[in-house]
Formats: sequence, structure tokens, C-alpha cells
Amino acid sequence: MCGLVGVFGDVDHDDIKYFKNALIADYVRGVHSTGIAIVDALDVTIHKKRLNPCDFLDLKEVSGDISLKSHVLMGHNRHATTGSVNSANAHPFEHGDVTLAHNGTLSNKYALERLFKAPRFETDSELVTWLLDNYQVESVIKELEGAFALTWWDGSDDTFNFIHNGEREFNILVQEDKILYASEAKMLEWIATRHGIKRKGDVIYEPKVGMHFKCKFNLKDGVSVETKELELAPVKKTIRAGGRGNTGTTRQLAPVNQSKSSVTGMGTWDKKITDYFLKEHNLDVTKGSTVYAFIDTVTEKSDQRCEITGSLTCEPYTPVKVYWTVTDPRYMDDDVYCIRGEVTCVTFRNNKYEIILKNDPSLLHIVSSEEDLDGLNDWQDKILGKSEVEEDTSETYFHTHGNRMVPWEKFKSICDKDCAMCGSPIDAVEQAVDQDCKFISEDDAICSVCAGTYPTLTDFLNDQETGVQ
Repeated sequence: MCGLVGVFGDVDHDDIKYFKNALIADYVRGVHSTGIAIVDALDVTIHKKRLNPCDFLDLKEVSGDISLKSHVLMGHNRHATTGSVNSANAHPFEHGDVTLAHNGTLSNKYALERLFKAPRFETDSELVTWLLDNYQVESVIKELEGAFALTWWDGSDDTFNFIHNGEREFNILVQEDKILYASEAKMLEWIATRHGIKRKGDVIYEPKVGMHFKCKFNLKDGVSVETKELELAPVKKTIRAGGRGNTGTTRQLAPVNQSKSSVTGMGTWDKKITDYFLKEHNLDVTKGSTVYAFIDTVTEKSDQRCEITGSLTCEPYTPVKVYWTVTDPRYMDDDVYCIRGEVTCVTFRNNKYEIILKNDPSLLHIVSSEEDLDGLNDWQDKILGKSEVEEDTSETYFHTHGNRMVPWEKFKSICDKDCAMCGSPIDAVEQAVDQDCKFISEDDAICSVCAGTYPTLTDFLNDQETGVQ
């Protein structure tokens, strides 16, 4: 579950207050990163960091760019579903003329890459950005399976666009000279009313599912909107559809009379299929190994039993299934991020692998707390090879002060000295991926927060002296 907030049109001081407050309130929908896109008459500016919105908005580079010159303020709070948690995977994404923010998760990322001959992206959201820049919107939207609410700026015709498929909420407030939006209607109403933007008679509503809104703005005529209903991919509803990390699309289901004994029988060819999978993906799915999986659907099979379908939480996003397990009402709780389970075997049917988890409820752990997420991140880092960056970068060089290239050992030694301004630790492995700190000399670096707050070391020292006084 992520959050979308924004303003399009004639932006005034109250709209800027709305945008900043909405971005902060929207933190409850996405705690992993914050990002914005700002469009004015000249350019599109994007800021995105792995920061909470309060710290993010405190960055001078961010707050300084949010101004009355803007006519698009597009905000996003990310709760990661596909892709690592880092600044690069924060929204918005930009490819060519398209700048996009997405709430939801697509279930057919790899199928889309094959269908459109697209490059491989780590996140489904960046893939959609690339698709909308390279193909007609009608051709793209009808192929998206899963959950989506999309907002994007198209520089080719200077339009602000949005559409959703009903699997994620999206609400708007339309006035003559502007459109305000947010994922949650109550949040939009509260903050717009708080700043005197919502007037008597204004209506906040959710646009029709599948309706593409293409919006233009000029000071003379205000906001003009063209709408067109687009074809959507079919969605099969189940007990659970949507929610955090869930696509709302039902994958192939086993027969209703599937039993524990028939599932156990798959173990006779477990070793052969597992070996093929290990060779292809280099992922340990031997019997008893632990994996993390998003919940896509929970289908009731009896009064006390259900079937869970989902996918791994990172590459290669292999489908995962739990047959005939005990129904737990918490599976339908929006606070659930994913589940952790033990592998019983790997199957190969309909030309795709599927990981089968043990259905013993004591072995199925619901991941929802920050402590649980630490374990998930460690597992994903191991799968994605992030923990091996230090070993694999011996021949790699990194940009530092003055665009100077240094080997990994030097890069790590600079980061290990911590922030030269505030003393906060700088993780060298993370910086090798994110590269959002700032190198202020050949031997010193500052963290991303200080880099955005203090242009020079003198500014930092002056601020410290002021604080002491």
C-alpha cells in the first residue's frame, strides 16, 4: 500500500500547504520513502529519498523547489512491494516525456516485459513509466493485471493524467482552476478544509474505474479535462483482493477438492524441479528453506481451510502457493505486509515454476512489524546479492569528490568515517547502490540529510554556533 497526493493547476500558498501536509499525513500509507515531482513552465524536477516526509521536506533542495511557479505538485509515499527499499526505487519515475507515481502492485510484470519487449526494471512502477512513454495509453492499460492507481505528467502534450482500476482507492476535488487529489477521501477532505481550499458545495469523489483523465491548464481558461473510458484487464475477485502488496488478481487455483495427501505427493519429483530452479535462478528453495511471499489472494476452501496464492517479495517474483491451510482472519488485515514460510517443494506446470509452502499454520508467519521487516530485508538482500557488494566490487570504481573515481576500498573507507557534519553513519554498501550522500573532499563525505540542508561546511558550523548560543 502506497499513497498518492498532489495538486494540478493554479497553485497558490494554501495549495502548497495542502501538498506538504498531505505528504506528511500520507506517511501512514507508505513509510519506506518519499518523493515528489514539480512541473513548471520550464522543466520537471524530481526529488525522492529514502526518508520520512518530515525529514524529506526539511531538505532545502526540496522545500526551495516547491513554489508558486509550479502547476503540478505530484507526491508519493512508498511502501515497498516490488524492488529494494532505496532512493532509486522511490517514486516518481521518469522516462522520456513521462513522469509517474503508482499506488498498487502488478502481478504480470514479466509478461509485460515480454509482450512489449521492454527493458528489465526492478520495479513494476518504473516499467509502467517506460511503457507509457513508448506506447499508447490504451495499449498499456488494458494489459496491466493487478492493482493500480496511476498519476503521470506527459511532457509530449503538457497534460496531467490519472486512472485507476478500482483495486486501489483514489479521490479528487475539482475546482475551476485546480484539481487536488489523494488516495484517501477523508484525508483529502480534512486537509483541504483545514487550509480553506474546500468550499461549500465542493464534492470529493472517486473517479469512475477505468476512466482516463487527461488534464490541461492555462491561466486564462483554468483547468480543462478530457475523459475516455479505457479497457481494463479482467479481475477475478476473491476473499482478499488488494491491500498491502496484494494484486487483486487470482492466479491458477487448484481444484476445490485438493487434499493434503495429494499435495504431499508432489514431493516425489521435488529434487529434480528444485535443481532446475536453482540452476536458473540461483535461489535456495530446497525443502525446509525459508522464503517470504506477498499474499495475492486467499480463497476459502471450507469453513476452516483456505488456499493462499502469492509471489516472492523480490526477484524472480516466482508464484507461491499454500494449499489447504487453516484460515487465519489476519491474512485479510491491511497491516499484513507478507508471509514467511517453509518450502515443501517446487512444481513446474503451465510452463512456469511455483513454490509450494508447508501448510502447517505454525510454520506460516505473518510479517507486519518493523522487526519482521528487518528479517525480510536481510533475506531480500541475500537473494539480490546486496550483501555481496563488497566482494563483487573489487574491480569497480565509484564517483567521489570532484567526480574523482576511486576503487571500492577507498570508497568504503570514506563512508566508514561517518558524516563529516553530523556524525551519522554512512553505509558504504547502501551508497554503492543509492549514491545519495555528498563527497565534500577527497577524504570526507556527508549524509543525504546534511547534503540537502547545508550547502557548505561553513553553513553547518554557523548553524551549530547559532544552536549553541
